Amino acid sequence: AGPDAEAAMDWISTAQIADRPVGDTVYTAMCNHRGGVECDLTVSRIEDDPTTGAKNYYVAAGGGSAAHDLDWIRRSAEVGGFDISVTDRTADFGLLNIQGPKAKEVLLAVADSPEEVDLGFSKNKLIKVAGHEVRAIRLTFMGEYGFELHAPAEGLVDVYQALMKEGAQFGIENSGYRAIDVLSAEKGYRHWSEDVRADDSALEAGYAFVMKGFTKATKGNSAPFQGREALEKQKAAGLTRKLQCFTVDPSVPLHGSELILRDGVIVGYLRRAAFGHSINRSIGFGYVAHPDGGVVSVDYLKGAEQWEIEVMGVRYPAKREPKAVFDPKNDRIKGNYTV
Repeated sequence: AGPDAEAAMDWISTAQIADRPVGDTVYTAMCNHRGGVECDLTVSRIEDDPTTGAKNYYVAAGGGSAAHDLDWIRRSAEVGGFDISVTDRTADFGLLNIQGPKAKEVLLAVADSPEEVDLGFSKNKLIKVAGHEVRAIRLTFMGEYGFELHAPAEGLVDVYQALMKEGAQFGIENSGYRAIDVLSAEKGYRHWSEDVRADDSALEAGYAFVMKGFTKATKGNSAPFQGREALEKQKAAGLTRKLQCFTVDPSVPLHGSELILRDGVIVGYLRRAAFGHSINRSIGFGYVAHPDGGVVSVDYLKGAEQWEIEVMGVRYPAKREPKAVFDPKNDRIKGNYTV
């Protein structure tokens, strides 16, 4: 919040935050001056301050990186000379995630006013659930049609119980963090601190689609953001490594740190691994470099005769996956479960 809230969030974020209407939610990265990824989170434009009319933003960060992200936003605002206030509401709210083909039916069943549930993707609004004001955000980190429900801590149990009671008719089940990890891996979603860190370039890690001026749709957007100059230089020079996804036979367990080989030559190692139950293959993510330090081009990646992953001294054939290994067209996110 504050007089410079819009300008600050637009400069700190790689994606466009300025000129967003109330109700928009934006997935974005936040970079350091070298173009390294410091944060991976969402920024929601929420209701304006009722007294001053100033624009307010709600930032949702991963549980493991929240303290880091909070500190980064505060320090970046100071560096940029912005007049804002950043309040940590972590202890005030809890998050419940409803994902799957029946997510909307469940939310309709528990909402005090069902007409409020009509939300487009990357939109947010306040609704009432079990008598509590809840911010519903139409997002997914699992590749399914669903909603994040940000509920006040004192009402979290009530909201959860209402969801489980009304959701029983739709076959609702509890899922844990391991399920989230696996499903996000199948969709190729990034995990900050694992496959992406502050020393990894946003371009190397594949964040161009959420960077102002780096896509066809935003080509004319020259708005500055922290790290943009460094990233433009990297783009012009060509990237010397790129984050890639690989899959191997389901009998081969991956845990991370395994070597990546291109035509028998070591070109990187896995940062993160999971087992893809939907595709029955082990999945790994790692940065691929050129052995002579040159540019890692599309031709270099496509031109490999053989990719391998070395596990405990044994090399196994691997497949490079340029797209999400599950639902690459995002039909499920759109609510289309007939494909």
